[in-house]
Parts: sequence; C-alpha cells; structure tokens
Amino acid sequence: MQRAGESRVEVENGPLALDLPRLVRQVAIWASARPIISNVALFGDRIRPGRDTAVLQLAVRYDETRMTEGFDDWIEQLRTSFSELESLLGEKVSVVTPENAAACRHVFRGRDLQALANGKVRVILSIDDHTPTQRDAAAHNHSFHQAKQSSLLAAALDWLSLRSAGAH
Repeated sequence: MQRAGESRVEVENGPLALDLPRLVRQVAIWASARPIISNVALFGDRIRPGRDTAVLQLAVRYDETRMTEGFDDWIEQLRTSFSELESLLGEKVSVVTPENAAACRHVFRGRDLQALANGKVRVILSIDDHTPTQRDAAAHNHSFHQAKQSSLLAAALDWLSLRSAGAH
C-alpha cells in the first residue's frame, strides 16, 4: 500500500523505495545544517522497495576549506551528528567517511539519479562493481614507470645535446 503524498519512483534498474524522497529531504536538511559536509550519497539496499529493514548507507565528503579545527574533533562531531541523523530518520545509518577514501570515491563515481538530488544529497543507483585488481595496479605502475623512464631519457638526451652544442 502506498502512503499519502508518496509516489512510486521507478528507474531502469527497477523501482525505488516509496519513502526515498522523504529520506533524501531529511538527509538534505541535516546536511545543510553542517557546513563541513560538502556532499552526501545515499546508496545500497535500503533505497529499493521491500528493504525497509536494511541499514541506510551514506557516503559523506567533507569541505576541507571549512575544517578549522583538528580532524579528530570533526570526526567526533560527525559521530554525534550521525546519531542525530539516525534520530531524525528513525532508522540506523552506516556512513562511509573520507578516511576510507577509496570506498568514498568508489561510491561517488556511481550512477546517480539527478531527479532526486536535493542540495548536497544525491542518490546513487548503481556502483561499478569493478574494483582495481592487482593486475590493474601493476599495469598502471608499469605505464607510469615507462612514461617516467621516457621523460628521463628525453631530458638526458636534451642535456647531452645542449652540452655538446655548447662545447663547439
């Protein structure tokens, strides 16, 4: 049964939870009161219908220009704020914070639903399951080292040509 004031939201990956617009609005209100937070992404099972018991997953980015105190102080404030967010929403949240930079970047690179974006808050519909493997990392390092060696070789050749030109 659909609640009054809630409309069914569907996307190509299937329907979304009926209360998702409400969650986005409440998280947007919470985030707008915290200048240190630059972006919030809602993602995971909870955004789908029939998953009301799943924990709401969020990824949070900080605005580093607004960090006027030590990072540890902000983490403690944010832990308290997350409790406030849980009280506001009436449900548990799981938060990926910037200390886990790789996971946070991975979430924010996901495909978002612009229609539900509100202020600092986005809904991430899908996250690319491809995570860098050791082979990918080795290939990246190999290409980096090749480029580095090429530029060093080019610099050495330039230096030698300048030196030999000056010796004449």
